[in-house]
Amino acid sequence: MPRNNSLNLQYQLTESDLKEAGIKPYPLEEFRPVSYVPGWFVSNFARIISKRSNQVKELQTVWKKGRETIATYQCENGEKKSIAYDLHKLVADAFVPIPDWIKPGDTVQIHHIREVNKEERDISTHYASNLMRLPVSIHNTIHSIAQIEVYAAKRFQSMDFISAAEKLDITPYELDDIIRTQPHVKDGVYTVYNYPILHGKKVNNLIFRLIYNKDLKKILQN
Repeated sequence: MPRNNSLNLQYQLTESDLKEAGIKPYPLEEFRPVSYVPGWFVSNFARIISKRSNQVKELQTVWKKGRETIATYQCENGEKKSIAYDLHKLVADAFVPIPDWIKPGDTVQIHHIREVNKEERDISTHYASNLMRLPVSIHNTIHSIAQIEVYAAKRFQSMDFISAAEKLDITPYELDDIIRTQPHVKDGVYTVYNYPILHGKKVNNLIFRLIYNKDLKKILQN
């Protein structure tokens, strides 16, 4: 049976489509189909393009309770129902794969490396690079931390949680476990860890320090 060419074109977004609609892509911007909303395309810059009923247009998002969302209608049992999607989920599903180090069966959440709000949202930035997928337990730990620094080359170096685990030569799960269960000392605003770990026949001390959001908040309030 021959395929419906007009239907196939609905699931493709071409340069001429964008040009005719007056939509100019940013440098390095890429659009991919939204698999669960036929006719929608999402970019790594978090723009949503609709190509339905032979009309190409950019869709507008709205902010609800601190989350950027976009709504559409879908038919269920012959009835039209409104359904809203979080923008970061659309972007992550298209551009952010689940890392290999995450254990099979773990519940995975989407994490913003830098928090995004309505006032600071810049549509011309590479939105997808600010997202990562994390297991729930590690996501909760990261949300409690304002800053993490690893001691290397005779100084403390600030980095994100996953990079800190890599620098310490342990998995993110192991770093999370150390933070949750191992002894530590307070040094002003810092929580400092000096954890011995056996690498082969050699004992290495993993030295790093954290600033928790709750401690940072106390400092800012004083």
